[in-house]
Amino acid sequence: MDDYRRAPLDAAVRLLCDYAVLVTTNVHAAGEAEIAGLREAGWSEAAILEAVEIVGFFNYYNRLVDALGVESEPEWAAEEVNARPAEIPGPRTSRPAPPRQVRRASGPARSRRPSGNRP
Repeated sequence: MDDYRRAPLDAAVRLLCDYAVLVTTNVHAAGEAEIAGLREAGWSEAAILEAVEIVGFFNYYNRLVDALGVESEPEWAAEEVNARPAEIPGPRTSRPAPPRQVRRASGPARSRRPSGNRP
């Protein structure tokens, strides 16, 4: 499923997912009222903190990868093509993944050593 809003989630989980989207798309709109709503839905302080940490990590990681121009490895695309959820009967496909070019960050490699300390 590509959209959690169509999934059969209970109200507390859906509220937490909505909060994760809010933190991702408009962090300044996520305030005390939203956190109070999560508490009222039964989420503990520790669970809310953990959710924010996870959302923050994935937002950081996605920005890092996008900024560096990292693309999926061809092997990952092949795994996605061959993956089938258990509830869908039928054979897995054996189509090869389409070739993808991996973009790398450009520019000269830099040494971490100060220039005066080179052997």
